[in-house]
Amino acid sequence: MCDRIGPYPLYLAQKYITRRASQHFSKIDKNWNFHRDNIIDANAKRIIEFGAGKTLVQNIYLSDLGIDQVVVDLNRMLDLQLVNSAISELSDLGVPTKGPVSSIDDIQQKYRIRYIAPLDMQNTDFISGSFDACLSTNTLEHIPKQTIIGIWKETYRLLAPAGIVSAKIDYSDHYAHTDSSISTLNYLTFSEAKWRSYNHECHFQNRLRHAHHLELLKDAGFRIQREKASVIKDATGLKIRPENLALVKSDYCTSGTIVAVK
Repeated sequence: MCDRIGPYPLYLAQKYITRRASQHFSKIDKNWNFHRDNIIDANAKRIIEFGAGKTLVQNIYLSDLGIDQVVVDLNRMLDLQLVNSAISELSDLGVPTKGPVSSIDDIQQKYRIRYIAPLDMQNTDFISGSFDACLSTNTLEHIPKQTIIGIWKETYRLLAPAGIVSAKIDYSDHYAHTDSSISTLNYLTFSEAKWRSYNHECHFQNRLRHAHHLELLKDAGFRIQREKASVIKDATGLKIRPENLALVKSDYCTSGTIVAVK
């Protein structure tokens, strides 16, 4: 269905009915600083990010580092109204900004952020070695495993020697975000066949665990520089199916960060 009608019905419902497309910030998000620190440590100047989203808030926050950013999405989801709202809220938090924008070209001119969508991150026409870092924030959990394999293969090509991947991944059952009656590990209790009946492609969740993501990066040729899985959940009473696990302690974590190096 999503392939035929695109992501917009879900997005419009989030924007105008549930308001989940709008984000408000009372402080600097720790994920932004996770990427910021990694960019500084790697002395990265050319950045690519996939899964840019609607507001570009993270990218605008990072723009004062004097970096060039390319942000790509499989579908065109950017909303200038939400971008300008993010700019205003960042400014209120004391973050240096260059004022509101009126177009995608304006974003590039003012913030050195080039937005490209639609673009499949598995197949790009960027020159090999074009980037020093690839960022991903709470996006990988929504991508099928085979597609992730293709993305990391292409990312490896795109990164310069010693280029880094800086990734933050949400391993929780996203249905629990709006239904407090279920566990954030609830989706691990379903067989693959049963999960397909719940796992709508407009809000796809791959259920991969932290250890699975580490292996996918290593299989693509990357070296794991550092990684952390956190927020361990108690699975007592849940009939979690072992085939959904990597059979390590981090399987029960609902958040993870990874820095990998080419």
